[in-house]
Amino acid sequence: MRSITVAVLYGYTLHIGGVESHLLSLFRDMKSVSWQVFAHASPEFKARADSLSVSVMDESIAHRFDMTRLFRFFRFIQTQRPDVIHIHSPNIFLPGILAAHISRIPCVLTIHLPAYYFVRGESPSARFKRWWYQCIERAAQHLADKTIYVSSRVYEEARSLKIVAPTRACVIENGVEINVDDVRSNRLTRHDVTVCCVGRLEHQKGIDVLLKAVSLLALRLANVRLTIVGDGNLRADLAKMCESLSIQSLVTFAGFQNDVPHYLTTSDIFVLPSRYETTSFALLEAMSAGLPCVVTNVGENAQLITDGVEGFVVPSEDAEKLADALAKLIADPNLRQRMGQAARVKAEHYSVGRMVERTFNVYQSLLK
Repeated sequence: MRSITVAVLYGYTLHIGGVESHLLSLFRDMKSVSWQVFAHASPEFKARADSLSVSVMDESIAHRFDMTRLFRFFRFIQTQRPDVIHIHSPNIFLPGILAAHISRIPCVLTIHLPAYYFVRGESPSARFKRWWYQCIERAAQHLADKTIYVSSRVYEEARSLKIVAPTRACVIENGVEINVDDVRSNRLTRHDVTVCCVGRLEHQKGIDVLLKAVSLLALRLANVRLTIVGDGNLRADLAKMCESLSIQSLVTFAGFQNDVPHYLTTSDIFVLPSRYETTSFALLEAMSAGLPCVVTNVGENAQLITDGVEGFVVPSEDAEKLADALAKLIADPNLRQRMGQAARVKAEHYSVGRMVERTFNVYQSLLK
């Protein structure tokens, strides 16, 4: 069987995060596909893609109909003639689909986070913007050949909003596969308990709520430490917040790190206090590392973590309940061990191999 060529189209900057981890997993493990990436990319992402023999054309289509960039994308696909165009960001669904239709190339959309998730507030303008984004997504899904959701919960929500074209949509959850050393015995013998959070320092991730929870924990427990792995626009604000809460000695901002597994295997608990999510790569990695997890009840979190089994599920924006859940795990090393083992077993159902195979089957079905 001949190799399939897939052109990946992305409308933001590829740097580091869930979408990037998703793409790099496909690049690494889908051996029978040749990849062409049309997107702005950071040097870090380019280096990772280059190590997998995937070249990145450092170009993107703007969210509006930028005719100059759209023309360059037309030239790109007319020259390269990919078998499939796969679009991974909602801001360019419509121009990307237009290019695919004119070129008579099958088009796939992946919904990592719907655009309407990014609209805050309940003002008339916010409600209108959410409605408008839902209209665009609905139109895009009816024009595309296939739409992939990475979260069943987001898919069901979209169905209730009548966005989904059911015969053209499916759910393929994200998958991870990392090898970690078993350091459980080291975790259990330390006095201090390290809570780890991995994610971008942005409003979505709810790190501010986590800091409030740590300030509450500090009043009850003296042996808690928090390590935050990741970077973002809110780093300076969050550092100031630590000072105002007098917890700066308990919190370490590790910044962006290539070796996330190291931080996971040297931690005792993983926490994901997000305001909204789909299927979090960071959470899957923590589960694979055998960590008990405390997560908010958003996106796919409650599907990955059964409350009281692999960890605890709490409401978003609730620092007190987040602190209570963390306190239970901090106070009971046996509970941490039991939940961590359950999390590692659960993670085996979300493998990269499964994600890659099902995505490849989508490509094949369109080419038939």
